[in-house]
This record gives sequence, C-alpha cells and structure tokens, in this order.
Amino acid sequence: MPLTVAGSSAAAIGTRSRARDHRLAGFRALFSISSSDLDEVLRYSQVTLTTPDPDTLARARAASVLQLAMRLGRLADEEAVRRVAAAGGPAAGLRTAHTRLFPHVALEGTRPSEIARRLGVSKQAVGPLIDELCAMGVFERVPDPDDRRAVRVRWSDRGRQAMLHGLGVLGGLERELAEALGDGGMAALRELLVRALERADAWGDGGG
Repeated sequence: MPLTVAGSSAAAIGTRSRARDHRLAGFRALFSISSSDLDEVLRYSQVTLTTPDPDTLARARAASVLQLAMRLGRLADEEAVRRVAAAGGPAAGLRTAHTRLFPHVALEGTRPSEIARRLGVSKQAVGPLIDELCAMGVFERVPDPDDRRAVRVRWSDRGRQAMLHGLGVLGGLERELAEALGDGGMAALRELLVRALERADAWGDGGG
C-alpha cells in the first residue's frame, strides 16, 4: 500500500476514533454516568444485539401466538388456492398474490389506492393483480359514486359466486381442522378469534 494511502487511512481512523470519544464524553456528561458504567452498558448492548442462534429464534417464534396465527392463515390460504385451481373454472389461475387483495375489497367496491394502502404497497404494485382478477371475471371496475373521475374495484357477479365457492373450500379445511381440535375446540377457537379481531380492529383506528 502506498505511504500516502496508508497515511490517509490512518488519519481517517484517528478522526473517527476522536469523534467517537467525543460523543461518549458527551453521553457521560448528559447522563452523569461513569466511564466504567458506560463500558458495562456498551458491553451489554453488544451482547444483546448479537444475532440469536437458530434454537432461540425458533423458540421465540413458537411462543408468539400471532406468528402461529399468521402461519396457519398462510397455510390455509395456500391449500385453498391449490384446491380451487384443481377444480378448474374461471378462477383456476388464482394465486395467493390475488387472494391477499380479497379481504380489502368491499362488496360495494373499494378504490385501488385504498386497497394498496391497506396492503402497505404502492398503487402500481396492486394494479397488475387487479387487472388479472378483472380478466378472470372475479373483479370489475365501476365508476366511484363519490367521484366520477375515480373508479372502484368491486366483486363481479361471477366473483361473488367464486367467493361463495371459496368459502365452501375454507369450510372443508375447517372441518379437517375440527377432526384434530374437536367441535368444541373449533367453536372455542372461533370465539377467541372474533374477540381478538374486535380488539385488533382498534389498531387500524389508532386505538393503540
């Protein structure tokens, strides 16, 4: 390495080191903490911020009720789409990317921008999916009654029939789960989910 480059690198490292020491000195003065206590805090931070090992992460995921609920929902969605595709018909090309839109489209219609907002993506991201669902005859675009310059996406007549069929597929999956949980277990699960969703609805309203 040329001496000029090595000298520049050493100077840069020295500058960063002095800047760090200056910030730490300010931190000690602001919180009235001793150098030894600050070193202990830094050591603790380094330990707690290390990447967790796979076993620790697996236990944490297994302990999360919402993580389990999301996994169950994903598996049920994938299996329902597989069964709908196997049955053929106009919705045979349905993908899980499409079904993620379904809960966000009201029967009276929803603006594409609102669908995108609820999904946390851009309007451009949902546009192709809406186009595909309209081509399948599941959705249709209609004028927005509140703003004729805008459009809403709503379920078509065929889409409502497909929705009813999809709910029947989900009902079949629920019956399979009931074989493992028992009728009482499924009823209790439904009641708990309804109560949890009532509370979770407040999150979207800023209820905290």
